[in-house]
Amino acid sequence: MPPLAFGPFVLDREQQQLLRDGQRVALGPRPYAVLEQLIRHAGHAVGKHALLDAVWGHRHLSESVLKGCINTLRVTLGDTSKAPSWIETVPRRGYRFIGVLHEVELASPSTASASPPAQGTPGNLPAAPGRSSAASAICGNCSACWRSTACSRWWARLASARRAWRPPWRLTRAR
Repeated sequence: MPPLAFGPFVLDREQQQLLRDGQRVALGPRPYAVLEQLIRHAGHAVGKHALLDAVWGHRHLSESVLKGCINTLRVTLGDTSKAPSWIETVPRRGYRFIGVLHEVELASPSTASASPPAQGTPGNLPAAPGRSSAASAICGNCSACWRSTACSRWWARLASARRAWRPPWRLTRAR
């Protein structure tokens, strides 16, 4: 399956990733699968139920899950529902990919030059003060991070604080 390009984006179906100007775009597995389904049927309307079945199987889900994925895709692609460039809403039916697609060749890893990562990239981060470089790689950017202790402890405190938090209307007891 050759990669497909549309605008500045490339959908690498073999590696299951979306690239923008050669850089990988963070996209979850469900939005990626929705995008792949839309591109597979480019130019044709794909029904909401067909998308739900193709991506989530035969689970009983509401259409709001699909709307959330489409919204994520639109934000990622820089698209809007009012003036679509890539994903068009077909009222009461589904969605249609309207971008122009063409096949491209990506540089294979064997032909790409094996240069070391640039300074400041996750593979070559300097260690934060008082921390080893291995600990700095936990969150990906600890050299500029205000969490000077281990990230795992900070995230554990955050998680426990979120579990302990109660909305104001639940703080008082019912009488």
